[in-house]
Amino acid sequence: MRLALSALAFLALALPALAQVGPGTAADPESVEARIGASVLAFVAGRTREEAGNDDFNPFGMDADTLLFDAGAFFIVSEWTGEPLREGELAVYPQYTMPQGQGTPSVTTPPTIPFALMQQGFCHAGYVTGYPVPDAVFALDLGAAPCHAESVVQLLADAYLLAQPEQAPVPDLETPPADLPVAVPGFDPAAPRDVDLQSAVYAAYEAAYTLALATPDYQFWNGTDFAPVRDAVLAALSAQGLSRITLINAPVADPAAAMACAAPGSTELRIAFTPDTFGITVAAASAERVYAYQYDSAISPDLQIIEPRECATAGPGRAGPRN
Repeated sequence: MRLALSALAFLALALPALAQVGPGTAADPESVEARIGASVLAFVAGRTREEAGNDDFNPFGMDADTLLFDAGAFFIVSEWTGEPLREGELAVYPQYTMPQGQGTPSVTTPPTIPFALMQQGFCHAGYVTGYPVPDAVFALDLGAAPCHAESVVQLLADAYLLAQPEQAPVPDLETPPADLPVAVPGFDPAAPRDVDLQSAVYAAYEAAYTLALATPDYQFWNGTDFAPVRDAVLAALSAQGLSRITLINAPVADPAAAMACAAPGSTELRIAFTPDTFGITVAAASAERVYAYQYDSAISPDLQIIEPRECATAGPGRAGPRN
């Protein structure tokens, strides 16, 4: 069901001021940018990403038809090819993540939902933001940059980078110091809980997905150099207090190999890519249990979640995935 525009306009007018460092200005309540932002905020409905379900691709469950109707657009563009939007095209990145996956979420540097619309020859660009709940809409002049949500991301990333305080050198994440803070109380690689496996897969997949978004063709892997993906996943696991998980040095052959049981006394995280490099399997396994994400657009447009279960000693396992 499409949302009432009058209600959306009210939401836009009610947005609080935000003490943030991002570029742009608060969207005029009568502007196209405010209308798009209000439509996004209607789906947010005052929830954090976790409260909304924390889906990797569309955490707030935004409906494409409603966004198009409210924006007065004809098509939604979900890819960045280096070309600006054409007339009637709307680009939205609904993931509500940090620009280019960089920086620490905070009130001054919150995650964002960038958007851009080409309408009657004019580019309407901006972003929805706020922390821990998206609650404000900003309009942004892209200048000579291509009219696309990707340009919004770049300007936000640049502004956030300038706002970051100077940091001490990051320790070697491959061999973190023994006193590294543990963010997952009670994690034991010899006997991980299901929630530990789930946390590891979520962190690893989000790191790989964020890295893929930084490339024009959204590949999870360029087919030759695994190091960037591995480094990103190592950093994500370390940030979650899961640095004692064993991370493979190279991709495994297929999803079945990724979900096989780990050696006794250890928890292993493995990654497999589809032959076209656009799909990925991320699995965390102990000697007894496994949890995994699978994405292969040739099979399904949805992310497949392999619920925690007994790991497979041979073959693809005992249970099928769910969307």
